[in-house]
Amino acid sequence: MLTEQHDDPGSDSGAPPLVDPTTIEPRNVPLDLMRGFAVLAALLVSEWALGGFTTNMQAKLRTYPSGGNYRLFASISLLFDGKMRPLIGFVFGAGMALYLDKRLLANAAKAHDYFVRLQLWLMGFGIVNGVLLLWHNDLLFHLGLMGILLLPFAQATPRGLLTASLVALLIFTGKQYWNYTDDKTALRKFNTVEAVEKKIKADSAARAKQDSL
Repeated sequence: MLTEQHDDPGSDSGAPPLVDPTTIEPRNVPLDLMRGFAVLAALLVSEWALGGFTTNMQAKLRTYPSGGNYRLFASISLLFDGKMRPLIGFVFGAGMALYLDKRLLANAAKAHDYFVRLQLWLMGFGIVNGVLLLWHNDLLFHLGLMGILLLPFAQATPRGLLTASLVALLIFTGKQYWNYTDDKTALRKFNTVEAVEKKIKADSAARAKQDSL
């Protein structure tokens, strides 16, 4: 993936070669295809909010699941929603791993400098997306920030990376379960209130019919 460049032809042959991080061979086509698919699919889901499909309208479809609109909404949610962000994160991490290749360790300072600059540009695009375009679900800024924060892990051992990933998985799983219990409690309260409202409505209709007679 990277083209090696020796700064000193007469240097010790046992020393690792210096590699210029900006000298890259033709792009990784499968990785580019995955990145493009993830971005376009994420845009497909985001277009709902940009087109005026508000959270309340989505909640209404979930509450009353019927009709063609619900089937379309459910299909896109099942196939794309919540899946493109992990895929974007995957290709982002793969690109980071390719950029910080082991052959760059002899020239790590220059490689890290270029990598941080790329992340700063990504954060800049994210700020433009969030501030000027008013898109509150921007992901670019967070990716750039996480790229800088994850840079120290580039030279971590496999055991250290496995431990860090397991800790992050446990934290995220615990957070999701916490949210699930809150949603379950809110749904139970909603069903109780809805049942009371239906009973009051039925009683009111029965009394009105009796009074009319």
